[in-house]
Amino acid sequence: MILFHLLIGHILGDFVFQPNSMIEHKKKGWQGTFFHALIVVFFTAILLYPYWGHALTWFLIGILFHLHYIQDIIKIEFDKKFNKDKSTIPFFVDQTFHIAVLYCISKALTALSLIPLIDSIERIYYSGPLLILVIGILFSSYVWDKTKHQFKLKKQKHLEYQADYIGMLRRIIFFCTLYLLFFMQL
Repeated sequence: MILFHLLIGHILGDFVFQPNSMIEHKKKGWQGTFFHALIVVFFTAILLYPYWGHALTWFLIGILFHLHYIQDIIKIEFDKKFNKDKSTIPFFVDQTFHIAVLYCISKALTALSLIPLIDSIERIYYSGPLLILVIGILFSSYVWDKTKHQFKLKKQKHLEYQADYIGMLRRIIFFCTLYLLFFMQL
């Protein structure tokens, strides 16, 4: 379950709350990437609240910050020097590494005792179906849209990302319909 929380934090920081201005700022220097990594870690730390009572949690959040920052610097520099044709491969390699780091962190956190939560909040926090719904909505909206943009960049090198909110809404409705049909069967 903790991997789901980590994925949500990652998606919020790496997709939802990374506007064009931040992407451009990241390309100009380390400060933009530093700020971006802070945003990713901010959302992740909030979602890891039940684990805050352990020094290991804060150590892993620090590791996540540094690895995300380093990975993004490497990807940006690689794109500048070697990815002139705007291949999507570096984007997918970068995301794969981010998810691999999240998986390792989730494994390290699973054995920790948790801060007790209010019953209603605990039911929400540990609700597998709700976490799947949130991840599905985020994937069918921003992740899909920004991934589609990566493929468009291959054809038009300097295309600025424009969110397709109508497309996002259609995909969210489609996903939620499938989700409800699936969970009504259970």
